[in-house]
Amino acid sequence: MAEDAEQFTAPTDEPVKTEQAPVTEGAKSRKISVSTRARRIQLIGSLFSGMSLGEAAEAAGMSPRTASRLRKTREFEELYCQVEQECLRSAVALLHKQAADFARVLAEIANDKSARPGERVRASDCGLTQFFRASEILQLEERLQRLEETLRERE
Repeated sequence: MAEDAEQFTAPTDEPVKTEQAPVTEGAKSRKISVSTRARRIQLIGSLFSGMSLGEAAEAAGMSPRTASRLRKTREFEELYCQVEQECLRSAVALLHKQAADFARVLAEIANDKSARPGERVRASDCGLTQFFRASEILQLEERLQRLEETLRERE
C-alpha cells in the first residue's frame, strides 16, 4: 500500500507498465491493467488533496463521467479506504512522534511562572488530545477487523 501512496503523491514521467494486476470484486476475480490502477490511485490522491471530482478526473487523465462511474465501484471504494487508513496511520505516527514534545511543553509551561502559556498550552493540549483520539480509533479499527475476520472464518 505504501508504494501505491507514493505513486499518486510523487508521480514520475516514466511510462506506466501495462501488466495485468489481479483485482477481486465480490466472488469474481478479474484483472485490470497497472496503468488503470495507477490512474485510480491518482484520482484518489487528487480527491484527498481537495480537488473536485472533475478536477481529480482531469489530473488522473480520465473524463469526469468515468471518474464518477469508477467512484461507485466496490474495488475503488476498497482502494479509497486503504489509502484513507494509510493516511490516518501516517498522521497518528506523526502525532506519536511529537507526543513527548507536547508533554514536555506542558511540563515546561507548568513550571514557568513568568510565561504566558495560553497558546502553547492549547497547542500541546490539542496535539495530545488528537493523538489519543487517533490511537483509540486505530485500536477500534483493529479490533473490528479481527472480529470481522473471525466472523468470516465461521461462515
